[in-house]
Amino acid sequence: MLSAVAARKAAKAPATSSTITGNTSGQKSQSSTSSSSPKQRSKRASQLQKTRLNTKKARKLKPFEQPNGTKFADDLFKSQTDVIPVEMEYDEMSMSEDLLDVAETEAKVLHGSASSEDESMSEDSRMDVATLFPQLSQAAQHSEDNRQLTTWEPIADLNLFFLDRDESHALGLAGPTTLVCFREEESLCVLGTCQIAIVIGAVELCGLVLQEGPHQYPIFAPRSAPLPVFRQRSSTTPNRTFRDLPARVNGIANFKTVIAIWESVTGVEGLGKVCKNFGGIFEPSRWQQSVAHRPFGIDGLFMITRCARDLSPFTLPSSWSNAIHNATEVKDDAKSPAFFVKGPKNSGKSTLCRTMVNQLLQKYGRVAYLDCDIGQTEFTPPGVVSLTVVSRPIFGPPFTHPTLPRHAHFVGTTTPRSSPSQYLDSISSLLQSYQLDIQTPIYDLDNAADSRILHTIPLVVNTMGWIKGLGADLNQRIENLVAPTHVFDFQQPPIDSYPRYSAIQDNYEFLSSYGARGSATNPSFSKPSSVLLDPITSVVSSLPSSGFTAADHRNLSMISYFYATFSKDTNADLFSDTPATTWNVSHPLCAIPPYEVDCAIAFDKVILTGAGSEDVVNEEIQRVLNGAIVGLISCEPGVLETTKDEGSGIPYTQKSSVPPPSASRCVGLALVRGVSQLFNSGSTLRQSKTLLHLITPAPVSYLQQARVVVKGDLELPVWGMLDFRSFEKYGTLGGEVAGVQGESVPYMQWGKAPDGVHGAEKRKVRRNLMRRGQM
Repeated sequence: MLSAVAARKAAKAPATSSTITGNTSGQKSQSSTSSSSPKQRSKRASQLQKTRLNTKKARKLKPFEQPNGTKFADDLFKSQTDVIPVEMEYDEMSMSEDLLDVAETEAKVLHGSASSEDESMSEDSRMDVATLFPQLSQAAQHSEDNRQLTTWEPIADLNLFFLDRDESHALGLAGPTTLVCFREEESLCVLGTCQIAIVIGAVELCGLVLQEGPHQYPIFAPRSAPLPVFRQRSSTTPNRTFRDLPARVNGIANFKTVIAIWESVTGVEGLGKVCKNFGGIFEPSRWQQSVAHRPFGIDGLFMITRCARDLSPFTLPSSWSNAIHNATEVKDDAKSPAFFVKGPKNSGKSTLCRTMVNQLLQKYGRVAYLDCDIGQTEFTPPGVVSLTVVSRPIFGPPFTHPTLPRHAHFVGTTTPRSSPSQYLDSISSLLQSYQLDIQTPIYDLDNAADSRILHTIPLVVNTMGWIKGLGADLNQRIENLVAPTHVFDFQQPPIDSYPRYSAIQDNYEFLSSYGARGSATNPSFSKPSSVLLDPITSVVSSLPSSGFTAADHRNLSMISYFYATFSKDTNADLFSDTPATTWNVSHPLCAIPPYEVDCAIAFDKVILTGAGSEDVVNEEIQRVLNGAIVGLISCEPGVLETTKDEGSGIPYTQKSSVPPPSASRCVGLALVRGVSQLFNSGSTLRQSKTLLHLITPAPVSYLQQARVVVKGDLELPVWGMLDFRSFEKYGTLGGEVAGVQGESVPYMQWGKAPDGVHGAEKRKVRRNLMRRGQM
């Protein structure tokens, strides 16, 4: 490799120097040395000495030779016939920078490049690693990190108009509104929260083209997720005319697209006060002030001009867009398609499913979303598999749209490793509910003015990122249960590794008990259309890391659920989901008044599930439930045998099994803030009753149906146990505010433990008992 580098340097040298050999080379080097100054001669001497040292270090070892010159005992190896001695060679790709310097210096010495002219030429001809790896070059990284996101330039009273309340009513909007006017091919990237409506034309947002109309869309754009970018698109509907607007606004008809933006008051920004590592995610950070501006006059909304640290725009690869467009194209409106998405973690499955739901809502009135990823859920807290009916586009990460689904089952853990049978049974029950109750709606209340397809509801299935071992088997069983019409696979195996039509057909008779969509005798069953997609990390060359892990997003989703405010209006309509409208973060969870529930009257049974749950005796059930997250389960009458425990006052039986998913459902989660006993002194006997203090955002009408409590492995994040009000007042998590003391929080330690206490240091937990590739 060194000789090859030297040859390239020699080829770039002058022809006269390349022909000098023998005594002539010595004479030239001697004359050049004598004509140079003493300082230059000493500098060249030191460089030559350094070159010899580096050359000595980089000396290639002979076969079976150690660096100190001794030889290995190779007689034993040479005597074997099945061993082939191979000479050691340097790897070209792993050559370090100092070896390149050695090669360059040798080329200078051997070919007489000691003059200033030759030195400048060799400096310009230095090998650049970017020629081999263009994505590692500083120019490429600089262009990716500073690419322009917003081409729209705000000019007041020209393409930016501020309307008061009366002027907004002329457009059919409520409250002060800002009109943003786009010309052709202009774009706008935003950070924060707002509400939008399309006034004129059309705009593309997160892979969805929004046409003008009366629909209003909430936008949630935190720094922890890719930022939405508004792009002007051509409209397919005629432009509206406005007659009641002032003269200064009548010029908006000359623009291609006009959108109305106004403030969104939901309180979702307050979640950063609870979960400190997500604090200020709806605002630019200190190093992003140069690229963030506030031209809209709306609190909590910023315009992002260029990419910056921890800021990345929403990017939909062209291959994804083409695959979604071809799959969601309505060919036969009598059938309801089923889309199955699978692949490893961090590949973009949730983004693809969210984009697919948004595009399906342009053609269908509602879309069913089956969430099989209990670790990174979309509409529910972690540990729940759910079937949610979506009726409006989604513009925001999962923690911004928690929903109370009509069909859900509580698994109680973030991985199905400990309970795979319960996980499969829950998904099978959800698929059966989809086929019987949702797939073909019997009636629709608001189908008069809607031109979309309403008599059928498509299905989108998102799977977990565990694709090896047991996880691969579970995903394959789910795919057989769903019998999808379209499969999106982020893996890249050979095409032959896909299950053949005959193999799927043979499994249908066995899986009929799980509620499969078809069977081998069903003539309408056909082979699914499989599409291979590249993961988002390989398609997009530069994705700034937000710095948040999957556990952080899971904790934020759990906290967002408990602080969410759901609609109290109970609608008997099967197809209306119940999304969160606002978030109330005025008080921490430790200061919210809980429900006081008598276990003997309100609940029929308390069940523990998960690893080690069968070892909990009746005397310890109160300690186990204290501070736990439980699932509120509604069961059909006669499914479980009710038990009453007189000792603890809690209807708990050791080693009880969870109710079957086919006869039960989860109505919500609750936090057991505390367990207390109330003693009543009678004439002859002294009786006591056990009270559970529950905190849950579920409406009261939902709670009346829950008669069973199930505790799994879910835990409340540490941020949910703290009183954030003390931090706002004192700057620390301690102190006393409104009677809540931070130092008195149970099982929490403030500050450093005193010296001499065993277990005070942070211990490293080893979780590598089995390699990832062996799972």
